[in-house]
Amino acid sequence: MLAVLAVLWYSTVAGGTAFATITGIGDKITSALFADAFSPTAAQGMHILTSRSVTPLHSLAKVVHIATQGLITVGLLATLLKRERWRIEPEYLAVSLVFLLVNLAGIVVPFFASSLNTSRLYHITLIFLAPFAIIGGIALYEAAVERIHALRTAPCMGTAYQALSAFFVVFLLFNTGLIYQIADDSPTSMALETTGDKPVFNGKEVKGAEWLLSEGNRRPIYVDGTRWWLLLGFDPDHQRYLPENASLMEPNSYLYFGTYNVVRESVRIEVKEHAVTEAGYTSAGRFTGDQHKVYDNAGSAVYYR
Repeated sequence: MLAVLAVLWYSTVAGGTAFATITGIGDKITSALFADAFSPTAAQGMHILTSRSVTPLHSLAKVVHIATQGLITVGLLATLLKRERWRIEPEYLAVSLVFLLVNLAGIVVPFFASSLNTSRLYHITLIFLAPFAIIGGIALYEAAVERIHALRTAPCMGTAYQALSAFFVVFLLFNTGLIYQIADDSPTSMALETTGDKPVFNGKEVKGAEWLLSEGNRRPIYVDGTRWWLLLGFDPDHQRYLPENASLMEPNSYLYFGTYNVVRESVRIEVKEHAVTEAGYTSAGRFTGDQHKVYDNAGSAVYYR
């Protein structure tokens, strides 16, 4: 009954938008399931696992995350084998097994993870799966101790809880971006790194966007990958991503630059191939050569072609 009511609501009363999105995703997954399974270009999770990290430190972070997923898998198996010890409720265990399958689907099934975003999918599933990383760590530690009896008397071995605590401290430092910030190694935290190109916008950028949307006569507006989020809040119908090739920009269109673009003379170009989006920076001058500047407030600029 709940399923029927949900389908009826989202397909009729709610305008059908959510229903159309879900069915579209399902159709895309079904059509590519066997042809593109495990493909790094179609399965976003597989792309993250197989792609080369920007620095060795980021590669180490990937290893830490993979190790955490390994602990979760071991923890689930240990719980299934010794349910009386870990005392996990059957309902919780069932939901956790489904979430583990969701994580695996994000790696194997094409267009599955990219429909929600892999990092968001990972975050949601960890809400239920996180306790099993502890169980998996304890199970591995006890198995190692049983096989190597000398470890029982080793003075520096400590306990499973101490080893896991040290591991998750490292995990926390990577996830918060503190390690990258200290090492000045491609920082990822918007809270700690405020000088890089982040979707955080100042008053001049907002004023420039307001002027453009009020005076732009509803013409196409080209914007780079980061400033896209600013214009999205004003009018999502007329903005376009900057193409790799400047000649592909439509005539009688506008180009919006934010503070980062103006000061650094650089724009972020995003190229999407199937389920994977690649991003990089290029010179802003490539796009302004044959355009006329029609607005400038020293923090944002608008060009017309």
